[in-house]
Amino acid sequence: MRRTSLIATFGIAALAAAGCASAGATAPPGGAGVPPVPSIGIPSLPPLPSGGIPLPSIAIPSFNSDAELAARFPQTIAGSPVEVGTFRAIDILQSADAEQRARFDAFVSAVGVPVEAISIGFGSFTYQDSSESLGAFRAAGADGARLLNALVGFTQQDADDP
Repeated sequence: MRRTSLIATFGIAALAAAGCASAGATAPPGGAGVPPVPSIGIPSLPPLPSGGIPLPSIAIPSFNSDAELAARFPQTIAGSPVEVGTFRAIDILQSADAEQRARFDAFVSAVGVPVEAISIGFGSFTYQDSSESLGAFRAAGADGARLLNALVGFTQQDADDP
């Protein structure tokens, strides 16, 4: 990027010098016999609309966050702030295919709470110049041991080496 801006700066300076030479500037001392540099016409562009360049809109799904789960994440780890995002499992299931939905329904059944009670959270932070992350599940009203067993079983379904 720096190289491009330097080239552009030198190019503009050369064009400005060319414009001055063609506008009747005197030749430098000892410059007799040096042909004048022709001027170059650079078209001007119309100004952008007041709102800038219109960009296409992209639909981004909105997720319902879980403030209680987010509050359980640490604010910092090793002095680095933790950025947290949470969402409800029901929101993500809206885009799941039939097989994914069936697997998650089995997980929800094993946990013993309705899908609306399950939230998922992720946190990211930097540790020793490395980006790190952590995750959490919350099943409001579920037994902790039952949630842990269901979660271990759910994550090992596709594991080659549990």
